[in-house]
Parts: sequence; structure tokens; C-alpha cells
Amino acid sequence: MANTMMQALVCDGLAQDFTRVKLRDLSIPEPGPGEVRVKVEAASLNFPDLLMLKGEYQFKPEPPFTVGMDLAGVVDSVGQGVRLGLGARVAGGAKTGAFAGFAICPEATLQGVPDNMPTPLAAAYPAAYVTAHVSLVARGHLQAGETLLVHGASGGVGDHASVRLHRGVRFGLGREARAGAVVRLCERRRAGPIGLRDGGRQLA
Repeated sequence: MANTMMQALVCDGLAQDFTRVKLRDLSIPEPGPGEVRVKVEAASLNFPDLLMLKGEYQFKPEPPFTVGMDLAGVVDSVGQGVRLGLGARVAGGAKTGAFAGFAICPEATLQGVPDNMPTPLAAAYPAAYVTAHVSLVARGHLQAGETLLVHGASGGVGDHASVRLHRGVRFGLGREARAGAVVRLCERRRAGPIGLRDGGRQLA
């Protein structure tokens, strides 16, 4: 007999801590038209996930809801009109639902995952990369040769902003970042030479 239940991390009420977040047994959901059911293999924790638990994010899901924005996994079932094939590796997600054995996502919110990308990295990619890209490219119009100050460059958004998106841009690091660690990270990823400055003092 096929298993019809899954575990999910559910927020059953808003609070300033995690006391209203519980691991629950839920029925495995079925996809509707245009929707994909993903067998979740990895999910990432983003700052908006924590804000939603307090009701402090711009998107305010009504409790109870399953926590988690971003996920990666394989297509397990599809609704009417979906083009993705069963077994396809995907990443993305909706604004909630990622911290579960299975998640329902609109097909438009999912992207294929390259064979050489590890699943945990794919799960950590969507929100962080899009936030950095929209902030610096779509809104900030950052150009090569300009200087970018990155606060918290050791986090997901800062990593994408300082290493992945803008190679060749001069960077100033806020005191939250550890300059040496960022330099080593850049070198490992072959991002090219980056000049790091702290208050006018050359760091690397």
C-alpha cells in the first residue's frame, strides 16, 4: 500500500520565538492544474522564513502553514497542463511549503537543476541569488568599476552579490564580514582579483 503521509514543519500560530513551530504528520498533497508535486531532497532557510513566523514579512501566510520558501528535489507528480517530466531535478518553490517531504509548487516557480549542481546548493540558490540580482542589477544598476559595500558578505545574499554576480567590481566589506574568509572563497571559486577595503585600508 502506498504511503499517503509525510512529515512537515508547520507554524500553527505567530510568535516571537519558535514555540509555535512543530513537526507534524500531514497527508501528501495532490497537484492541481499547472502545479507540480516535488519530492523534497533539500530545503534552505532564508531570513524571510523567520520573519513569516512572526508575521513581520510582507507576505503574511495565515497559520497553520508549512514553513520554507526554497527547495530542491525531483518531480514526483504533475497536474494538468504541466510540461515538466516525472523525475526531473528542479529547484525553486512557493513562498511556503518547502520544509516537508513533498511540496506543491506552480510550474512557473521551478527551474531545472544542472547535473553538476549538488542538490543542497540548488536549494540555497533561488531566494539569495534573485535578491542579490534584483537589488544590484535591476534596481541598483551596478556597473563594472563601481564600488559595492557588502554587509554580511559571508551570508547567502552577500555571497552572491560579492562573488557570483559582480566579478571585477571593487568591494568594501562591512564589519560583519570576515575579509580573509571572503578572499579565500573568491579564490576557490576563481572569481578573479578583488580589492577589499575597510575604511580606506587595503585588505586584499
